[in-house]
Amino acid sequence: MVVDRLCLQTKNALKVKGAAGASMQCARCLSPAAIEWLCGAFGFVKRLVVPGADNRIEHSELSLGTGVVMVTSAKPELGRLSPVGMAGVCQALNVFVEDPDAHYKVAVAAGAKVIRELRTEEYGARGYEVLDLEKHVWFFGNYRAGEFWKTQPDDVSPKL
Repeated sequence: MVVDRLCLQTKNALKVKGAAGASMQCARCLSPAAIEWLCGAFGFVKRLVVPGADNRIEHSELSLGTGVVMVTSAKPELGRLSPVGMAGVCQALNVFVEDPDAHYKVAVAAGAKVIRELRTEEYGARGYEVLDLEKHVWFFGNYRAGEFWKTQPDDVSPKL
């Protein structure tokens, strides 16, 4: 197995303090091209790329700020498929960005399909939702999941 040299050059470049214990993995049809597109359109940085046979990507890690997304070639034997050709998806990736307006312009210029225009929500967050080239749903905005909880009582759920 050959690991992309980028991994060796950047293994100490990403020092994340207090990073969440969760990350997201996307299965794709054409991972090498998808990785380049994700980096150009959304600003991700390649941190690790593990190529496989037949132009496959067995594992990769892309970062944006302190967040990490793993991108692999589709693995049908594990039920990990690209949403290309599917009628819909059952998940979206939510990514924090400091400047949603600037991020939006770059993503749209790179060909991301807007499914929810850039807007400010009632609770103050600003962001937008797009499809990438393989129909994965991405939300980019200036809201960090969990921020609301810091200012509220422990249980703010409606009583049933």
